[in-house]
Amino acid sequence: MTLWRSKLPLVKPFYAVKCNPDPLLIGWLTNRGAGFDCASVREIKAVKRIDKKADIVFANPCKKREEILSEPVTDVNVTVVDSHEEIDKLNEIKYNKSSYIRIRVDDCGSAMPFSAKFGADPHSVKELAEYAKLKKQNITGISFHVGSGCKEPIQYKNAIEDAYECLNHIKEAGHGDANTIDIGGGFMTEGFHEAAEVIRNARYELPWEIKMIAEPGRFFAASCQDLFVRVIGKKAAARGKKGWRYTLDESLYGQFSCIPFDHARPRWIRVRGVGEEKRASAPAVLYGRTCDSVDFIAAAEEAEELMEGDWLWFPHMGAYTTVTSTEFNGFPKPPMLQVENGMLPEPTDFQESDWPRGLKYVGAVKVPDIL
Repeated sequence: MTLWRSKLPLVKPFYAVKCNPDPLLIGWLTNRGAGFDCASVREIKAVKRIDKKADIVFANPCKKREEILSEPVTDVNVTVVDSHEEIDKLNEIKYNKSSYIRIRVDDCGSAMPFSAKFGADPHSVKELAEYAKLKKQNITGISFHVGSGCKEPIQYKNAIEDAYECLNHIKEAGHGDANTIDIGGGFMTEGFHEAAEVIRNARYELPWEIKMIAEPGRFFAASCQDLFVRVIGKKAAARGKKGWRYTLDESLYGQFSCIPFDHARPRWIRVRGVGEEKRASAPAVLYGRTCDSVDFIAAAEEAEELMEGDWLWFPHMGAYTTVTSTEFNGFPKPPMLQVENGMLPEPTDFQESDWPRGLKYVGAVKVPDIL
């Protein structure tokens, strides 16, 4: 399949934002009645700029006192706790809204586990809820997160069952309004329908009055943007090896930060002109534009040969790319351009042979087994 080269700008790498009609994903979701899970005051402000009445959960289990007391948070009715210490903090600043207790659940089947940092042990929830009652802090639900990039849908079922049991313990501790289970996120395009079926079946086992919410931000963000990057340099492989080394006008410190921070494995296709044939293949290494020698994006055992000035298309580069990117070495983030739905192809429009093969990437960040 041919990509329409004449539509591409001539100088900078850029994002093609595919949200329609609003170029901002937040606006697209707001128009469809979504609520928002926010980790910081800045995220809360970003949502309120688009919808002042948005339903927001301040979902960070550890917050600064001044953040909780700040003006943007005054009409946010729910936050999250996972420790006695956070309950003490809320009590000391006279917090008078409600909280969910976040629990630790099995996340071993996820690309990026979260349990090392977040979540109370489910067995401690009743005692934690009793302590919150003593401190005059209202608990209205349970939250959990099975980890980013969950590949084992059964983790959702098990976590929902644990959450419902914990919800009953919270009610026993005197919190009669506890009726919400926040099932977190971790959803991927691949396997989404299987996860949804497991969650739906687990939901049917709960009483009707239980409210269930989720945090599928990663799922929505992943496909809302594609990245187009130019080749700015080419040189032969090191002595004794075959293939080419290329430098792209982006970096591991920029949009490709999804590789070390989200276990992403981005693939590319060269943007060919109308009627232009695919070139011969050869081993390839893609490096980023910074002066850091570990700015390594990907290596391929076989990929279409590239030339300086070529454009590469990296589809579905919306999750953990811009948000985790920096401008290290003074290289700016790429501009975003909105395109009409249907203007760009989907990865499924191409044959497997169109993509590079035998790909290798740098290892992802991993938390060691500690306290």
